[in-house]
Amino acid sequence: MDNFIKNNRVCLVYFTNGNFTELNNKISGLQHSISDSKFMVIDSDKDFGLIDTLNIKSIPLIHIYKNGKLIEEIFGTYSNICDIIRLHF
Repeated sequence: MDNFIKNNRVCLVYFTNGNFTELNNKISGLQHSISDSKFMVIDSDKDFGLIDTLNIKSIPLIHIYKNGKLIEEIFGTYSNICDIIRLHF
């Protein structure tokens, strides 16, 4: 994950699981329209070790990084989530 963040000027890390089908579909559509290479999706059910290491307590969670620094953290679901994310890309 660290290399992904360092290798992208602007990127998004999306922490999710199978309970958020509607949001996952929105993020997936946005991912394909912006650039797959700028999005990393981490499934909390499959990557529990990473979730634990990062001390993630709330899912869904979106981290947006710019130049290697966390610039926005979005907890939960919003009807305008795609608009919020697009502001950074």
